[in-house]
Amino acid sequence: MVLRNDAALIHQDAVRRDFAIKSSTFELYALAGLTRGEDRIWAKLDTIGKGRQRYDIFQRLIARQPALRLALLLDDLAEALLFVGVADLRTREGALLVLEWIDDNFGAPLLPPSVLNMFRPKLRALRRRRFGWVVPPQSGGKNHGAAREGDGPMEYPRVWLSEPQLERYRADADWSAIFDDDASPGA
Repeated sequence: MVLRNDAALIHQDAVRRDFAIKSSTFELYALAGLTRGEDRIWAKLDTIGKGRQRYDIFQRLIARQPALRLALLLDDLAEALLFVGVADLRTREGALLVLEWIDDNFGAPLLPPSVLNMFRPKLRALRRRRFGWVVPPQSGGKNHGAAREGDGPMEYPRVWLSEPQLERYRADADWSAIFDDDASPGA
């Protein structure tokens, strides 16, 4: 398993404490992989059961971290796109189609206006920031999000890429080459 950003720090701390994997561990790692500098808050969130305190902490994380906010928004968008049969954001092709659609100011009619109006302002605001994008780990002709035979790594189905990394992703560079010589926040 390859972890990035806050997920790696949370995992290192958990291993030092000889942790037991819970049902929420992998979801926590997947979400923490989209943030940076919040590892202590993620660790605290993991110790709190369901309830208002957990909800409040999670809302603070979403408000502060645009990649996390984007990932959750794209989850909702993915459901709408699958429902109308337009694109699958779990694929590289679907993710790039939607990114181009947003960069083209929502020119093509991918969603009915009533549905699009729920997403357009938020997607436009996040894309204007040019902090990168959240994509499935598929590039170089391979799906790096699927479990593989042998001892190869398994990635989560959403990865935050910086703008330079995103350009390599668009060019379909090999997955490891996307992260070469890049000390950006998405690495």
